[in-house]
Amino acid sequence: MILILFFLCLPVVQYPADGFEKDTPKKTIILVQAEDLTCSMCGEKITGKYLKIDGKFYHTRCFTCSKCNRVIDTAYKIDNGRFFHADCYKELKGLICDHCGQLLDEKWKVFNGKKFHPECFKKSIQPKCAICGLSIVGDYTEDSEGIYHIACYKNKKLPRCDVCQAPIEGKYIEDLWGNISHEYHDGKSYNLCSSCSVIISKRTSKGGYEYSDGRLICGVCRESAVFHMTVVDQLIKSIKMLLKTTGMDSLPEKINVSLVDFDTMKKKSGSDNKNTKGFTKSSVMSIRSLNISSKHDIFILYGLPELEFKGVLAHELMHVWLNDQGISLTQRETEGFCNLGSMLVYQNDQSKLASILLENLARDPDPAYGDGYRWMLNKLEQKGWGDLLNDLKDK
Repeated sequence: MILILFFLCLPVVQYPADGFEKDTPKKTIILVQAEDLTCSMCGEKITGKYLKIDGKFYHTRCFTCSKCNRVIDTAYKIDNGRFFHADCYKELKGLICDHCGQLLDEKWKVFNGKKFHPECFKKSIQPKCAICGLSIVGDYTEDSEGIYHIACYKNKKLPRCDVCQAPIEGKYIEDLWGNISHEYHDGKSYNLCSSCSVIISKRTSKGGYEYSDGRLICGVCRESAVFHMTVVDQLIKSIKMLLKTTGMDSLPEKINVSLVDFDTMKKKSGSDNKNTKGFTKSSVMSIRSLNISSKHDIFILYGLPELEFKGVLAHELMHVWLNDQGISLTQRETEGFCNLGSMLVYQNDQSKLASILLENLARDPDPAYGDGYRWMLNKLEQKGWGDLLNDLKDK
């Protein structure tokens, strides 16, 4: 069973939405009649009209812009005691629209550290949501494909949970069937089917069931679940026929198969491994390597979907064949070889469940069932069934 855990974060960018940047107020020139005054700029006596600015007096000809040196006769700016035309001051301070290159007016917009006329910004610069196409004002988020309103991103861009259909933010899980889900719903963690590993829910698996021994199975797997011996007898015949195609045509006629719960399986197998779904017990009496009597009992968990039941049954019948032939192998060799029987069953089925069960065989990390299977599969691909079985008989 492979379970993938993801993290998904939603970056939020703050976008200046309230008002515009403002220029400092402009001063207005006031002309008054000269009396006995001295120009604060040139030091000479003032005759005729003069300017009074912040308590100081100036010839009209002396009141010039510190940037262009021309006489200031309109609104002006003061910066550190220096006087400027309003436009010269804007040029000096870089108060120029980064889109059109023209001087900014009384108000402007700042975006990404640049200044724009409100009109230029709205028409050409203001970001548009890549989903709805409308202008973005306020918070937004972005990815490699564009920027978005927060609501648009959540409702249209984020993946949706296959269980509750709500957008997924943060941690989530993905099963082998491609279903994704929040890790929790109403405080309860997700459940996976013990047979097919699907996330159990009404939407993904037609609901689920809990057996009396605590196993969980999805609604889809339960539709073909094996509960009755009449079905088992038919399946034994079909699997024997399948194994016969490989050369294993000497399986005993009488093999006892029982459907059991997990507690009984633990007692019979002596293992509490939750992955144990079948167990074979063989008693063989022989004289000088000749079998004179044998008894084989197979125990398989009840309620497995039919395809998985057939795979487990094939695995256990391979044990019967080895035991009946008196072939003694290491655990790695034995379980790896018997898993080839499960592989045969799944390869003969074109369903999605078959591909999932095959993938579980191929990825099993267990040193006996997993490594052993991959090792035996390699031998099978090199030798074929006939030579592989002969090699085992010669051991």
